[in-house]
Amino acid sequence: MSQPRVDVYNFPHKGIRNLISQVSFMAGNTDYSNQHALDELKKKAAESISILNLHLHSEEEHLLPALEAKLPGSTRDNVEEHELLENTVDQISDSLRKLAVKVSPVEGIQCSSMLNGFHAKYLDHMAMEESKMNAFIWDHFTDDELMGIYGTIMSKLA
Repeated sequence: MSQPRVDVYNFPHKGIRNLISQVSFMAGNTDYSNQHALDELKKKAAESISILNLHLHSEEEHLLPALEAKLPGSTRDNVEEHELLENTVDQISDSLRKLAVKVSPVEGIQCSSMLNGFHAKYLDHMAMEESKMNAFIWDHFTDDELMGIYGTIMSKLA
């Protein structure tokens, strides 16, 4: 039996799936007329957005340039998806910032719906990376090279 390949997406994606699931669930159960509940949602969402940004930027600074150098054009779709997801995160941040207990309950429902839509898009994005991008990565990098990239990314994380 052969050893599985180094999967640079496995560890961060498991954590991100858990995190965005928690935020999505929390948004659907938040009493938007309760200040404490709203503050907790905003706090959890801000933490999640910070981690998502950290993950995205570590990919774009370390992994994707290395792949692009070996296989020009291979990262274009991934980078475009990142841009769309970043725009959605900005919209969610704006929506959350505007939420207050004195606004219409409809705004809470709209924010929850936006978070759920983002959750679905991000799950699709990670599935694409784990299949399409990993195929490119495994075809063009040795496990030692991948461990080097992974080590660089991990050393930069706080």
